[in-house]
Amino acid sequence: MHWSRPRARPLDWYASYLRTCIEQDIPQLGFRLPAQRTLALLTMLAHAQGSVVNLSELGGSLGINYHAVAHTLDVLEGTFLVRRLQPYHANIGKRLVRAPKVYVRDTGLLHHLLGVPHTRAMLLRHPKAGASFETFCIEQIAAHALLADPAAKLFFWRTHAGAEVDLLLLLRGRLVPIEIKLGVSAPELRGLESCMRDLGLARGFVVNRSPKAVPLRKGIVMCPLDELLATLKLAPRGGAA
Repeated sequence: MHWSRPRARPLDWYASYLRTCIEQDIPQLGFRLPAQRTLALLTMLAHAQGSVVNLSELGGSLGINYHAVAHTLDVLEGTFLVRRLQPYHANIGKRLVRAPKVYVRDTGLLHHLLGVPHTRAMLLRHPKAGASFETFCIEQIAAHALLADPAAKLFFWRTHAGAEVDLLLLLRGRLVPIEIKLGVSAPELRGLESCMRDLGLARGFVVNRSPKAVPLRKGIVMCPLDELLATLKLAPRGGAA
């Protein structure tokens, strides 16, 4: 098969996609967002990918108030450009973080906003490579979980003392804590163990680029993404994520 014309370069395609989405698609839905300010906000969110963001600080940088930032985020979330991952709340006698973490959902779009060249080598050198991998895994887990269980919900876990778990998945009525790391070695497990202990959970997972599942501690398994999906019965074992 021969292409009738060259395919667009990612650099050009994402720029055109963003422009079309912000200047045409969103206004057609009835929302009037200043294009340059919206693009600036998306870029700021990309640089804070996976972090708890302060809307007042973002607004101060953009010359707008908290409510204007919150409205823009509502629109960006409603058009599937952004995900706000809510914290999980439980009455456990510990102070828990209550603000959401924010992600640009599409990793290709994230790389474009960060100015990362579209090569594997350049991405792995970038400071946000870990956040990109975390985003990809969260989006894949979310998509598969909602197909398997329409009532599935996603949270993260963080205490004011610093204990954190990247993803807390409510699946078929049960909570599954999941740490997501770019590397292949076993990470620090104190946050995951603290979450499991506080919530009375028997098993947890570390998802990374390891080639196969490896038990780390009692109830904790380190595995690649496809193994996690298969273990949770979200995808056939060995199937593509």
